[in-house]
Amino acid sequence: MAVAQTEAMLAVVGRPLPRVDGAVKVTGEAAYVGDMKPAGMLIGKLLRSPHPHARILHVDASLARRVPGVKCILTGADVPRNRFGAIIPDEQILALDKVRYIGDAVAAVAALDAEGAYEALDLIRVEYEELPAVFDPAEAMKPGAPLIHEDKPGNIARHVHIERGNVEQGFAEADYVYENTFRTQHQYQLYIEPDACMAASDSSGRVTLWLPTQSPFSSRENLAQALGVDVSRIRIIQPPIGGAFGAKLAGKPQHVAACLLAMRTHRPVKIVYDREEDMATMVPRVATTIHMRIGFKRDGTMTTKQARIIADNGAYCSHAYNIVFNMSQRMDCLYRFQHTRTETDLVYTNKIATGAFRGFGNPQSHFAMESCIDSASEALGLDPAEVRLKNASRQGDTTIHGWQLRSCALVDCIQKAAEGIGWKEKRHLKGSGRGVGMACVIHVSSNRKAADWDGSNALVKVHEDGRLAVVTGEVDMGQGTLTVLAQIAAEEFGVPIDRVEIGGVDTDIAPYCQGASSSRTVTLGGSAVRAAAAEAKRQLFEVAAEKLEARVDDLEARGGRIFVRGAPDRAMTIGQAAKAHLFRKGGSAVIGRGSFDPPTRPPDEGFYGDLSTAYPFACQAAEVEVDRETGQVRVLNFVAAHDIGKVINPITAEGQVEGAVQQGMGYGLTEQLVFDGGKVLNNNLMNYLSLTAPDMPAIKTVFVESNDPWGPYGAKGLAEPGLIPTAPAVAN
Repeated sequence: MAVAQTEAMLAVVGRPLPRVDGAVKVTGEAAYVGDMKPAGMLIGKLLRSPHPHARILHVDASLARRVPGVKCILTGADVPRNRFGAIIPDEQILALDKVRYIGDAVAAVAALDAEGAYEALDLIRVEYEELPAVFDPAEAMKPGAPLIHEDKPGNIARHVHIERGNVEQGFAEADYVYENTFRTQHQYQLYIEPDACMAASDSSGRVTLWLPTQSPFSSRENLAQALGVDVSRIRIIQPPIGGAFGAKLAGKPQHVAACLLAMRTHRPVKIVYDREEDMATMVPRVATTIHMRIGFKRDGTMTTKQARIIADNGAYCSHAYNIVFNMSQRMDCLYRFQHTRTETDLVYTNKIATGAFRGFGNPQSHFAMESCIDSASEALGLDPAEVRLKNASRQGDTTIHGWQLRSCALVDCIQKAAEGIGWKEKRHLKGSGRGVGMACVIHVSSNRKAADWDGSNALVKVHEDGRLAVVTGEVDMGQGTLTVLAQIAAEEFGVPIDRVEIGGVDTDIAPYCQGASSSRTVTLGGSAVRAAAAEAKRQLFEVAAEKLEARVDDLEARGGRIFVRGAPDRAMTIGQAAKAHLFRKGGSAVIGRGSFDPPTRPPDEGFYGDLSTAYPFACQAAEVEVDRETGQVRVLNFVAAHDIGKVINPITAEGQVEGAVQQGMGYGLTEQLVFDGGKVLNNNLMNYLSLTAPDMPAIKTVFVESNDPWGPYGAKGLAEPGLIPTAPAVAN
């Protein structure tokens, strides 16, 4: 268990340092997939279904193959028939028997240029037999509804039932019960860089894929499953990523198609989506209908909660399979409920598949619960802030689902958010067109699931000049991971951050990591990097102790030097120690290996268990003005108070909150994918309304440092919790 260090003891951690990859990005030196143009490269494009549900009768690509510059065309009959998927295998590389949504990939083309590829797509003839389609999850569950996957009766992709205590007794004993139905929509991740990949194959058939993925190793497993090969036959190199927010977690059909086209042509093949294709075929946030009941005592004590959730999966599962579990459970741990029950169905429809988006199911369920709390508080004549304070989980609690809160500053967050927004002065403004609202969140900083490993690995190599090279499988998709991990390595080793080198992931070199999800990167990846740095430092201390004629326990490292405590003149540089370790009989390079797997446990069959390294908390408060004639909503002020354990880099942390709040406000006010007959109507930035700078209020960010005992230097996750309470705070 790590011991948090005081501010005075830290030289690099906690400092507002610029990003280590900032210069290459702002100067344009960073090479994204779209920038890559190796010799002989082909352009790949996909032919997509115009129908939401149809049987494929015949595909004729004979005319398309005659187009000058076309080097390969693949249909469903030309590719492996292995089913694959992020969680469950329900998707094909290219549709063979039938298509299940408008946009399902039917064929893939590789050509010398985009014009030739598009011409070939236009010449591929596909004969379809249209089938009845279903677009509403409630309708899809009814008897007689068209089956989207024949092996999924009732179109149910997953059913989740979680229950604790005695819900009927709890409601019977409640003095007041509030209930309502809430609907949340599809939200698009709106990253800067649409999905892209480039594949190349060597003479043995081994594939290298340049893929801006959040999880290189998980993506490699998905691709190997689809291709029917061993994972070592696929190498993934992660170039800079222009944002992801959950959508780029797993390998997708277009990535597999790029691999196959490269293998068939023996040339590099690049597939880059435009914005319209990305918005119509990637994996937006899961849309839900949530009916919720909460029982209260007269004093505002919440005793019982019940929820019924119907979630729109779309045509394929992606990560929605696990998302519905999270939205069924996580919200219950925010407050001290005694009884709870949630029934959730994830339902296939003939629409775009849904998947991971910042918050992973928590925004939907927290919106419903936090909205209920405000409405019930008003009915009971109570202050919603006081109701939250009365029921808030606290440090030392074991929640209703077995989460052990080793650090928790939720009460402090509520108080600071209320103070920052002027809660006491402004909450009685109702009727004036202005009001204040707040909402809270609990999230995770890792997620131990069925596989009993929830860790991270890292290597730290010490060069002979004293510089450190950090090698990790953790991903920076724009959130500042490389900078934070470099700060942790520098702090542990006692060197300035400019003496640390850290780059992107290469699955041939980097140790296995699970990727950027569950707000895990700092807690797990940071702990592994810290352990690797400590191991490398130990190796140096052993040789330095000999040279300096001192005991290992008497040595310190600071400022790039190793010296004897109390005698700073008895010292040597990190580089001198690295050379001494190498250039001696039986010597070796200094390479520290570190791993971190927290002593949490996977949930049991009843979904009870302490599944995360740490649990971040937050309370956000909004001051809102509504035009009472037009209904136009304007957020005037916003306060975000976050318990993140320990702030590793204030600049990066504040940026994460501000970006998350922008996405959360969009979710609450303007952002929605609109469908007609399964077709996305607004798959462009003219009609998909994201908030821009003039729409945003000033955001005051307050960090509460609870110093988690298991996080590196006390740190917990931040990126996802920043979005979750925003929409309900504005709505409230």
